[in-house]
Amino acid sequence: DYISAESVVDVDCGYSHELNGVELYYSGYIDIYQSDPEINYAYSTNSVNYGITGYQCTFTMYDNEFTNKTRAVYCTSSADATVNNYNYFCNNTYDIYAGSGSDVDANHYGLTFSDNPAPVYGNVTLPASYSSCGSPKASAPPDHEKIAARLDYNTYEKNEAYEKAMRSYYTIKDSLRADRKREEKSTGLKYAAEYQDVIAQLKQVMDTYPTSMYAELALKNMVFCYGAIEETGTAKLVVEETLKSNHENLRLAALSTQIPFFIQDKAYDKAIDALDYLMETVTDEEKQLAWLYRKGVIYDKYIQDEAKAAAIYEDIILNHADTPMAFSAGMRLKNAGKEIPVETGANTETLEFSASNHPNPFNPSTSIEFKLPTEGKLTLKIFDVLGREIVTLIDAQKRSGSYTIDWDGRNSFGNQVASGVYFYRIQFENQIINKKMLLVR
Repeated sequence: DYISAESVVDVDCGYSHELNGVELYYSGYIDIYQSDPEINYAYSTNSVNYGITGYQCTFTMYDNEFTNKTRAVYCTSSADATVNNYNYFCNNTYDIYAGSGSDVDANHYGLTFSDNPAPVYGNVTLPASYSSCGSPKASAPPDHEKIAARLDYNTYEKNEAYEKAMRSYYTIKDSLRADRKREEKSTGLKYAAEYQDVIAQLKQVMDTYPTSMYAELALKNMVFCYGAIEETGTAKLVVEETLKSNHENLRLAALSTQIPFFIQDKAYDKAIDALDYLMETVTDEEKQLAWLYRKGVIYDKYIQDEAKAAAIYEDIILNHADTPMAFSAGMRLKNAGKEIPVETGANTETLEFSASNHPNPFNPSTSIEFKLPTEGKLTLKIFDVLGREIVTLIDAQKRSGSYTIDWDGRNSFGNQVASGVYFYRIQFENQIINKKMLLVR
């Protein structure tokens, strides 16, 4: 019931997980993949990018606390989440971030957000009134930008049939939670009839709105319902039948839904092939990156091919550094005892000076070393993945020779910055070096 974690807590490829009393420190966060857990009493005040990340999953939250995050609850793609009663958010850039095809219901009582209006993004339903801790992160966008982003991104019309089915689904979850509080050892089988009713509703959504994102979400949640009542065989048959659908979006959703079954059956090559096909076929860059990262996790966690996993993580860091997934890839590399890859500017071959930093990843500080061939004007600045300047370490005329400059992970105001990918940029006369580094608190 109690987990204390300094790194990634994986909740993947299963049904009806329950996490109670999760303390996340250093670089700890919860990564949910194709599962339907309940997260209770998680506590995370570490300066890390996320509290919870979720992909193609459905999860509920009660009585959690997440502070000092870039995205406290981050639904990367095709995720349903219910941010239920008494969750507390403070000092976050985004309290809830709903990515591509995700739907978050936070219309519940007893919630505290970082600010008012709450810093959320995407398809997020908020309560009519809520408390505010009054302390958003300084880097959060202005209120009008938050609202504009939310309106621009929220291009999905609510589907009442799907919403009704999910209300029934979450009612079952609430009943199971109440049973546990009474110390009853009940499982989903106790509510088999109710789950079957939800399955019928979700099937109706698929039949009526087959080309919508809600049909894809309905398929995912049907599988979770079958899993809860221990009918995994039936779930597999439903997915296999959906692979024959006339609608491409449903065929692709079914293929993605098959991946946990491949993993459970240890058919890892089939899981990799499915991910490769999805990445080649689907044009949504956010989903493509999520699938690439998941491919790395399968090589890392299940196949245990460290070289292939590291190559994928390094690809994400080098080629997608401006995405949150780069932090997750860096964390996986750190767990494997490998350093984060670095790159120099486009004019690397003509540079007459060099630079490196050590350690990398680092906590709490790193040393940046460089050598100048001649005297000249030099600047050394730190930037985040969005290109925002964090601090200027040097802006002065320097003689030729070797230098070592320490960065203590603080911005120009003396405040500690959050864990994540950063760049240091050295400009010497008309030559530039840019390199990446990973801060892991």
